[in-house]
Order: sequence, then C-alpha cells, then structure tokens
Amino acid sequence: MKNYTVLGINAGNGVSLWPFKENLVGNMESRAVFHSVGEKQWVSNYGETPMFKTLPLIYNACEKANVIISNPDCGAGSILRLSVAKEYGDHKDNKSLDEFFEAVNHYRPDFFYFENLPGLWKSFQKEDFKAMLSKYRLVIHEAPVSMWGNSQVNRVRLIIIGTRKRIAENFNYEKAFELPDFRDRNKTCFELYGDLDKVTATPYAPKYLAIGDVRESINEMVTVYSKFKCSINDCYNYWRANPKERRWKVEGRNFTTAPGVYRNRKRDYPATARKANRQFDHNGWMLTPRQLARIQGVTDDFKIYFPADMVEMGGYHKLNYWINKGRVTVTKTPPMEISTWFKTKIEKFYSHG
Repeated sequence: MKNYTVLGINAGNGVSLWPFKENLVGNMESRAVFHSVGEKQWVSNYGETPMFKTLPLIYNACEKANVIISNPDCGAGSILRLSVAKEYGDHKDNKSLDEFFEAVNHYRPDFFYFENLPGLWKSFQKEDFKAMLSKYRLVIHEAPVSMWGNSQVNRVRLIIIGTRKRIAENFNYEKAFELPDFRDRNKTCFELYGDLDKVTATPYAPKYLAIGDVRESINEMVTVYSKFKCSINDCYNYWRANPKERRWKVEGRNFTTAPGVYRNRKRDYPATARKANRQFDHNGWMLTPRQLARIQGVTDDFKIYFPADMVEMGGYHKLNYWINKGRVTVTKTPPMEISTWFKTKIEKFYSHG
C-alpha cells in the first residue's frame, strides 16, 4: 500500500484521528477547551506526535499532508443554541472554520473529511463553501450518524468528503463515498455500556480511573436549568422517583423539559451525547466519560486520561478538571465510526496507488 500522511486541523483531542494513528503526522487545535495541562490527554494516546495551537507552527513542522480531517466549531448551528438564543449564529465569524479552509489551501491534500452540523448552511451558503474548495469534488451527506453504525439515531451530522479534482478524474469518488447503511450495527444503551454498570455512585478505585469510568461526587451541585441547581444525589433521587421519564420535567417555565437534560433508558438508543454534566444513565447516575465514549463509538483502546497517582494525591487532585476534559474529548467530535468508514475508503485508493 502507498504510504500516506494524515493531518488533523481542529480535530479536537483526536477521536476522529484514532483510526489513522499510524499515518498521523500532527494535529492543529486552536480551541483552548481541547488542551490540557501538559497536553496529557493528547500525549496519552499519541505520544510524540505533535499537537499545535496555531497554523504557522504546524506549517513549519509538517510539510505534507495527503489527508486532512477536520471538525470545526458547530455550536453556531446547533439546535441547542437555537433553543436557548432563539437564533443561529454566524459561521462566517468562525475561526476554526477559517483555519480549515486555509489549511486545505496550504497543503492541497488528496482527500479531506469535514464534519459539522447541517445548520452550517443557515449562515454559510453552500455555493460559497464549494467556491472556496474549487479544486475538489465534494460528496455531501446530511444524515443520521446511525447510517455509519453509530447508535445515536437522532444525531444528524453534515459530512463532506473532498477529493482533489486530478484524482477524481480516475477515481469513482461518488461511488466510494456514497452514504452507507450500517444501521444493523446500532445498539441499545445497555448493550453499549451495560458492562460498566455499578452499584456505587462514586467509583474512584484505580481500575475505574484507568478506563475513564468516573463521575463527580454525589454531593457535587449541578445546574439542571437556569437558576435551578441540585446535587448529583438529588438528580439520582429524581430519576428513581420518575422511572418512566426520559426528559427532566420543568414546572413554572416557558419550556416543559430542561434542554439537554435527559436519561438514557436501558432498552432505548442513546440520546445525543454532549459535553455537559447533565446526562444520566438508566440507574439515574450521571454519565461518565467512558459511557459517553461508548455512545460515540470510541473504542476502549482510546485512553481517557486521569493521573495514575490521583488516589495517592489525596482528595482526588483536580478530579473534576479531568472528568470535564474526558467528556469534551469524546463528545465534541464526530462519532468514531465515521472516520473508520472514511479510512476504509481511502485505503482502497492508496492500495492501488
């Protein structure tokens, strides 16, 4: 097979890059939320493969990229933003999106994989997008991620695959990147993470820390919705008292259920995974980073970092910090099944190159 190089441009902490680990030459991530102390979350999976914060730094370090993988900010086009702000934001002011265009123009890769929300088109015209990538043939999918075998049946994403025109002349890119249908691989919540089921609410033993299957203290306060807070233990008691409810009911507000606050029931497909700490499992406990990773199709060999000596530090030093980093790492990214699918397609091309 022809050797090829892969570069991440605002690809978070590397979930979508994981299937390409052996071909990865670096990642540029300008969003502070993905950087951790000492880049330990990144290093735990990618070792010496560099992670940069600006394009000039990665330009100097990585001369070539055959493939670019990018998932810029999509919050401006999200339904959650619409429910709160009552309007979509403007993607034309999106720095991470600008960096994607700039990097593609700089490297001119053979292929790129771009992921976002369909809401992108609310403020960024599709024709403008195509014009900025005029050297590429595009395949555009707006579809539930369940089509790629991920179990979030209601999570719809915008997936754009670009093939450089000179390659597209002799490569049936439309056939190669047509929308798959792997819905027979979808699993219920219990099938995804039922083996992580616990009796205790705060499993801080080293074996749980090692796999990122950790949640905050049951006494931690959570903002369930505006001006309403309660402890994780109170949340647990609410769900136990309302065993049939999936959404948190609200009284005396202009909405009937709290946006983004839900429980995944055993036999249901999982709701959309978010970085917020307001999502719960069938038992009524907050979802851990590893449970969210399973929902996102993230394989267990992808490490969710916690310091190995956290227990010895006493008081679980910066526990909440690392829980938050874990949740961000595995949720603010495309489901891993999509990049795995993309890899199988381009490797067929490079195997004959």
